[in-house]
Amino acid sequence: MRRNLSEQTKQYNKKLRSNKKLAKKALKNCFKIKPATGLKFLKDVPAGLLVYTNNSKAILIECNETSCVVIVTSCKNNEEAYYMGRHRWAPLTEVEVLG
Repeated sequence: MRRNLSEQTKQYNKKLRSNKKLAKKALKNCFKIKPATGLKFLKDVPAGLLVYTNNSKAILIECNETSCVVIVTSCKNNEEAYYMGRHRWAPLTEVEVLG
């Protein structure tokens, strides 16, 4: 015996199928991140260069898949003592290469 579905259930199932199809397509085509114009990702900068972010200058020491080690040399913040020295930044941090 076949079950009669209401019109609302049919519309819901149709929308659900289209959402599943859209999600599968999005996972297959992957989202690609690009830095803003004039900037680079920290993972793309070679070690030893001076980089600048919004409020600090730093020297890149090393970079791997999960984090980049930098030494902050100057910053424009009230709590300068906290931000100075060795820190770990995300590889997808947008920076400007100074030299």
